[in-house]
Amino acid sequence: MTWRMHRWQVLLLTGVLACARVPRNDQDAGIRVDDSTATAPSSQSPPPPAPERPSSALRISELVPDSAAVPRNSVVEVLIRGSGFEPGTPGRNVVELGPVRLTAVPANETGTEIRFVIPDRVTGQSEAPPRPLMPGSYPVRVTTAAGVSNSISFKVLP
Repeated sequence: MTWRMHRWQVLLLTGVLACARVPRNDQDAGIRVDDSTATAPSSQSPPPPAPERPSSALRISELVPDSAAVPRNSVVEVLIRGSGFEPGTPGRNVVELGPVRLTAVPANETGTEIRFVIPDRVTGQSEAPPRPLMPGSYPVRVTTAAGVSNSISFKVLP
């Protein structure tokens, strides 16, 4: 019996063979390959993406002070202690205190302390004039290239 194959059948067969798993010895090259994530296609939809989780290396341990009144026409300096902050000046850290987002915030040389100021007024997304920072608890977190820290609450007093 003679097999006659059309050009499209040869191309299809070539594609299937190219996708076949070829045994390899990556141990000799010092490379670790994890094939455990390879799965067969299924008719089910993929799982939803995992929620953003704080980076374990980037961590806030305390705020000093952890509460303060912010008098009109002034600022309050706050020290963030923790680990994993991007050291150096100019800073590569982003500090968020509720609606306030501060970019390019420097950290000390060891990446364990950040000093920032809380203003008495915050600007909105529009061209509206700045409004007072209202009393209440605001989450503080730090973002770097490594990820997002845990959040700790800072309380603005009346």
